[in-house]
Amino acid sequence: MGIFGALQSAVSGLKAQSHAMENISGNIANSQTIGYKRIDTSFLDLIPDAPVKSQVAGAVSAYSVATNTLRGDIQNAETETYMALNGSGFFVVEPGDGSGGTYYTRRGDFDSDRNGYLVNGAGYRLTGLAMNNGVVTGSVAQPIQIDNSFLPAKRTTSVNYQLNLPLLPKTASYQATAPGSELLKPWNFGSVLGTPNYPKASGAGLPASTPAYAIGSLVNGTALASSLVQDNDRLNVTINGTTYGIRFNTDNASTPSVTIASSNTGYPANTAATTVLNVPSANLAALAAAGFTFGGQAISPAGATAADLEAAVAAHPDVASATYDAAAGTLTVTYNAGDRAAAPTTAVAGGNGLITFGSSTPGTVAGIGKTTVLNISPQELEVLHQKNDISVGNPPVAVDFGAQSADAAGLLAAFQASFPGATVGYNAATGQMTIAHPVPAAIEAADAATTGSGEEIVANGTINTMLADMQQKLRDLSGDSELTVGLKNGQIAVSLAPNSTSALAFSSARAGTMSGAVLGLDSVTDAATGSNVTAAVAPASMMVEQGDSISFTIGGITRTYRMDITGSLTGMAPGEVKINAGGTVADMLAAIQADLRANGGATASLMTLNANGGTIEMNFNGNYTADVRVTGTAANKFNINGNYDAEPGTLNTVLASDSDRFVSESISGGGITVYSQTGEPINLQMRWAKLSNETGKESWGLFYASDSRAGATTAWTKLADYAYEGGILAGITPNPAVASSSGTEKLTINNLSVNGTMYGSIDIDHGMKGMTQFADNSGAATTTTLKQNGYGAGEFISVGISDGGRVVASYSNGETREVAQIITASFSNANALKRGDGGAYTATSESGEAIIGQSGEGIVGSSTEASNTDISEEFTKLIVTQQAYSANTRIVSAADDMLKEALNMIR
Repeated sequence: MGIFGALQSAVSGLKAQSHAMENISGNIANSQTIGYKRIDTSFLDLIPDAPVKSQVAGAVSAYSVATNTLRGDIQNAETETYMALNGSGFFVVEPGDGSGGTYYTRRGDFDSDRNGYLVNGAGYRLTGLAMNNGVVTGSVAQPIQIDNSFLPAKRTTSVNYQLNLPLLPKTASYQATAPGSELLKPWNFGSVLGTPNYPKASGAGLPASTPAYAIGSLVNGTALASSLVQDNDRLNVTINGTTYGIRFNTDNASTPSVTIASSNTGYPANTAATTVLNVPSANLAALAAAGFTFGGQAISPAGATAADLEAAVAAHPDVASATYDAAAGTLTVTYNAGDRAAAPTTAVAGGNGLITFGSSTPGTVAGIGKTTVLNISPQELEVLHQKNDISVGNPPVAVDFGAQSADAAGLLAAFQASFPGATVGYNAATGQMTIAHPVPAAIEAADAATTGSGEEIVANGTINTMLADMQQKLRDLSGDSELTVGLKNGQIAVSLAPNSTSALAFSSARAGTMSGAVLGLDSVTDAATGSNVTAAVAPASMMVEQGDSISFTIGGITRTYRMDITGSLTGMAPGEVKINAGGTVADMLAAIQADLRANGGATASLMTLNANGGTIEMNFNGNYTADVRVTGTAANKFNINGNYDAEPGTLNTVLASDSDRFVSESISGGGITVYSQTGEPINLQMRWAKLSNETGKESWGLFYASDSRAGATTAWTKLADYAYEGGILAGITPNPAVASSSGTEKLTINNLSVNGTMYGSIDIDHGMKGMTQFADNSGAATTTTLKQNGYGAGEFISVGISDGGRVVASYSNGETREVAQIITASFSNANALKRGDGGAYTATSESGEAIIGQSGEGIVGSSTEASNTDISEEFTKLIVTQQAYSANTRIVSAADDMLKEALNMIR
């Protein structure tokens, strides 16, 4: 072959490179064609048959290689019906002219034509399977045609409603400082059903009468009595006008109640007084010359003899005789009998010291008797009267006070009877008794002794023992065997017998350095009867005894109270509260009330316990939700023991006049538009009102706005009550007038009525555990799902492709409809498909039959697949092909030159 073989090989090379150049040209030309698959060129060497050592390179043949399985880039598109395949496979199409036949393409620039078919840029119609209500109904692929007619309205039949209710709803009426203010209060509404009631009771009345009593110092009963009183301190206790003066004995040494203030000595009637003057005989002459004064009169002796001196003094009108003793130097003067005082005990005036006072006989002249003054406190007259042991004098003269009245007049009469002839006087203001004795027949001794026992309280131990002794002695004195003296919650208390109407009063006389009223007893609560008996004056001890108890159980909370009258109550059980019952009934009840309000829970926050009207009254005001149980010995005595039910009433509808109140006591549950059979929109507004906040067993009411028209009677209607336990919905109780339920998952409104129009039944589907009640700081309901299945009529707007390969029609009412499922085809050998115009392919025997997929897998809406041609790569191949073609032309030229040389050789 030689040169001719070389020429043939070069020609085959030119032909093969021309084929490659044609493919490169087509690829570059279609680099912007949607879904285009480039064609690569492959070369095949052609070797003529020859012995091995004679074989030559041979010629070449070119053939096309498809790249149908190589995906181009996916690009976003604004047209909603454009689509691309992200992966292998082809759209199944047919010619747009209706000529029939099945083709396959990767070109996804489909759009609606005038007949509603989805046609791509090459004119092929997209095929798929028909759908109805989201379900594939077709079994044979048909060209997809979009119906652009109106979408008919659909009545709402179901609402999917799920939310979390707050544990504490912060309604407009909620106040953080007012427990229970977050609850709906049906009893305040005009449409409430039933008989709303809060627990209350009217119990025992106050005593018909209360005795007088006094409350004194706050003390420790085991302290020493001497820390409170001093020896001989006196407390005057007046009962019903009679005063009992009692004194306190701290040193165990008794002090009589009658004492001598003063007493002088009496003298006989006929004893004359004498006075002795000192006149030394040596002074007589000088004294006669000077003179002197005696008894208020000037004395001038006539001479210096003793006789002169005696005569001068005897001349005094009051002097009976004067005798001078020259040896002793004394002048004894004897007075005339008569009522006059003894001579002065001072020196005789005058005489320039020549005469001095010697002695004067004490006593009085005739007619002057002795006088005794006694101290007798007017406050102790009653005690002295009862003791009746007064005596005066030595030897003692008994005074029979007990035979007379127990007053100042009786005391005077008793002393007058014991001392006849004496002048007796008693000054009640100063407490002094004066006995002026008559002129005695002989010298009498002064009254140096007296007796008269008062009542002494032993105060040398503790305060408790002192008060016990005081109680017994006051009982003995007054005859009131039920009089009490003791401690009431640490305060000294004195009370007359329970049925006593006597008055009580106190006054004090301190004997030492302590000041203030003895035992702190300076004010008294007077006895009262009838309407004057009030809780503010009635002693609590008249209604309860030490240790009595009363328990209140409300809303799962129990509070127990023990009455402590004396302040010494012990043995308290855990959780019990000690109540001071040592004061008045009002104080006792107020203490119980205060603790219940503070610690009895929200339902007890407004309770009252008092006896303001003369009867024990218990009222759990505002508590229409929690029952109350009252037990205990004190409850029995108050006559309020028992069970008391709370009844809030039922609120199934809310009057328009109460609408604002309802809104302020509820929280929004959201709203949703539902549709009637004709597509009329209905605004369904819902609100939640908490009905009970009993821990772990809360309940709520679901209401909807049933009529918002002007002049409407009913504004809101309740659908159902929802009970929660531990935050989880435990039960639904529908309002039988409008609803029914299926467990806790579904509530059915039997015939929804809004603004007077009936819209048929609607199911409210809560799902599994879709309704909860957990704490939320916002205090508002948190809606997690709220959607419905109805819609109004809608106008066709557009069509789009979902990523699942479904053709979706959109309507003006916001609804969408899946009208067809796009199918795809895949092949065992997709590169063996036969290429046609417009990026369409047909199956061949080499490609195998199409494998149809209905899942829409890999379909991407609003996208197109770009050509898989790479321009840079194609240019590279172009250069290589051009060089190869040029090289083949050189071979032809060289072979031609070689032939010419051969021919020239012959020539």
